[in-house]
Amino acid sequence: MAVNNFDVMKAMSAANKDIRLAPLSNVTKLQKTKAGTLITIGAEGDLVAAIGVEGRFVGGLILADKAQFDETKRALEEQQDGRS
Repeated sequence: MAVNNFDVMKAMSAANKDIRLAPLSNVTKLQKTKAGTLITIGAEGDLVAAIGVEGRFVGGLILADKAQFDETKRALEEQQDGRS
């Protein structure tokens, strides 16, 4: 049975491994082209080298519906606090 990539990321997070998230505030440019839309994201210099030259990172742009994210986060917080 295949392992879900989100489960891998969750396990890495629990083990305090190197996972990085660029918040949407780091999006510096959106440009429509004939081929699609280009998204420019600001990142730290060491991360740029690690992605492009070293190939040290895997992943992609992950987006979640804000209302659903907030609802799920609130439910998890309540569960952690024993309020469920």
